[in-house]
Amino acid sequence: MFQNNLFSIERSKDLARIVNGLFLSVLVLSSTIPFFLMGPEASPVLAQPTVIDTIMNLDGARDVAYDPVHERMYVTGGPSKNVYIIDVNTNMEISDSPINIPNTNLDRIAYDSEHERMYVTSGVTNNVFVINTNTLTVTPTDIDSRGIGVAYNPDNQMMYVTAGDRTVKVINTDNNMVITSIPLTAANLGTGIAYDPDHRRMYVPTIGGGPRVDIIDTTNNVLDTTHGPVTVGLSPDFGIAYDHVHQTIYVPTRAVSVIDTDTGDDSNTVVATIAGISDPTGIAYDPVNEKIYVTEGDNAPTNVRVIDTNTNTLVGGPIRVGSAAVGIAYEPVNGRMYVANTGSESVSVIQITTATATIESATDGNGDPVTDGGTTTSDDITFTFTGSATPPTTVESSECSLDDSPFEPCSSPTSQTYTGLELGEHTFAVVPQDEARNRPVAPTTYTWTNVQEEVDPVSAIQDLITEIGDIDGVPNGVQQSLISQLNVALRFISDDNTANDHITCNKLNTFATKVTDFESDGLLTAEQADELLQQGRIILDSDAIGCSSASNVMRADTTSTTPATHSSLSSDNVQSAMSLPH
Repeated sequence: MFQNNLFSIERSKDLARIVNGLFLSVLVLSSTIPFFLMGPEASPVLAQPTVIDTIMNLDGARDVAYDPVHERMYVTGGPSKNVYIIDVNTNMEISDSPINIPNTNLDRIAYDSEHERMYVTSGVTNNVFVINTNTLTVTPTDIDSRGIGVAYNPDNQMMYVTAGDRTVKVINTDNNMVITSIPLTAANLGTGIAYDPDHRRMYVPTIGGGPRVDIIDTTNNVLDTTHGPVTVGLSPDFGIAYDHVHQTIYVPTRAVSVIDTDTGDDSNTVVATIAGISDPTGIAYDPVNEKIYVTEGDNAPTNVRVIDTNTNTLVGGPIRVGSAAVGIAYEPVNGRMYVANTGSESVSVIQITTATATIESATDGNGDPVTDGGTTTSDDITFTFTGSATPPTTVESSECSLDDSPFEPCSSPTSQTYTGLELGEHTFAVVPQDEARNRPVAPTTYTWTNVQEEVDPVSAIQDLITEIGDIDGVPNGVQQSLISQLNVALRFISDDNTANDHITCNKLNTFATKVTDFESDGLLTAEQADELLQQGRIILDSDAIGCSSASNVMRADTTSTTPATHSSLSSDNVQSAMSLPH
């Protein structure tokens, strides 16, 4: 079921919590096909993410990280000593790119969402280089060892760096000082590093003393020996990624190991091993479609493979990118993966398959069209919608939501009906989905307002008098008592003198009081009283009488003496005094 929180992804600092990296090649996709049009014999076409752009001349391209504030992808350039900056809306380098940092071999990169900075490790110096993404200035931070992997913890606002001295350095991002060094088990060398925000732990694949993943408790910055270390397959490599939906860690080894992080007080365990990927290296999570993307690090033209995290199986075919694909990162605004190809000195841009709904019509219970942002007096509405998928695929189902409620299957694949809606603004949202459970980055929405139908108060009072006279089983005295109040109200509303509107309001108020009293005495049923009070409310809400602009109307009848002025009356007080139900 589609979760609303996935659509809360905004162009803000908080994006960094779910952003990972990605990849390459050249192919432009422009066609889409309609969905919801499959006949009973049609076969579903599975979605295949596609490379839509290749950004060339990025010497040494190695790792990638996304800046959600400026909508830019940063690419480390290894021995080129460059950090390249790509505008994700144009897939071109910005004018200030690249940033050159002399005497370095720029390796991994991570984003600090609190201070809007990039942290870049170097394989040949003891510095981590801090890039201010607003000014593009660079400041070195000495960590007393060469840096390797790097990951940000938004909960304590610290940067964690796996270092060549077989420790993890913890940097306070407020002052960029190392506050502690955490030794890894068996003097292993940490490679990648990733944060689990659900349990506030860092996961560190290590090599040198047996392939394993160490776990750091970030609440006190010590090794967590209760839940780790976790033994994995051979030679953990470049990347590691967290799936927040299933609370699992994905580690590229010679296969991809899947670690269950939600094990209570017990040790974390490997719950799946996914084979069939050649030299898995970089890895990133797509939080919208719940997929893991893995780069193949071979020197020949390589691929990106896709894992469905619901089944932990490979889905779709290989996505061909450049050679020696390494780092990979997710870009949430356009729903894309960016892949750094070291061998071909490029970045591949993969368009993740998305299904998009188009709301074709909105028709109210009167059979009238309702525009987006418009109004209707009906409390019923029916939407029809179609859709398309990019890259082309067949979308086979849809889920709907009203007023931020959880998404549920729609009335049909092409329509949704709501009845009995309350007055006020409403928002409808629809999410298409293909067979591979690919979904859009954001839902398609439609907003409208249910308003009270305007009534003629004279006709409405006459109808209410008739209705009271037709009620069976009510004593005649009750009927006459109610009708007498309405007859006075009718006389004054019919005299074309707005100065007398307050008398109508007061008589309606007295009518409501009598209805309530008769119900309390058992002379009217609750159903009869509710119906009469509802009709009275409709009349009071009418703009044609002065109740709608009143400021002080009493429950008691005050019509026999000097009347209050029209401007001194309050419809809010009238409605409160009448206790008319909404």
